[in-house]
Amino acid sequence: MTTPQTRHMSFSQNLLLNHRLYKNVKKIHTQHDQNHQLIQAYLSNILLNSVNMGLLDEQIIFHG
Repeated sequence: MTTPQTRHMSFSQNLLLNHRLYKNVKKIHTQHDQNHQLIQAYLSNILLNSVNMGLLDEQIIFHG
């Protein structure tokens, strides 16, 4: 979709905008990866706490 503003954007302005968008997407991907790692750690801690409290059998988790 082109607007009167973007239609007349110069090549260098477009390049700058694309670079900003790329950096934002890269930052979002990094945040997503970090969130995923935090969720994995959180779930692992829940499992380990459950084992430590005797709510789950260690054999089920670690050996299937």
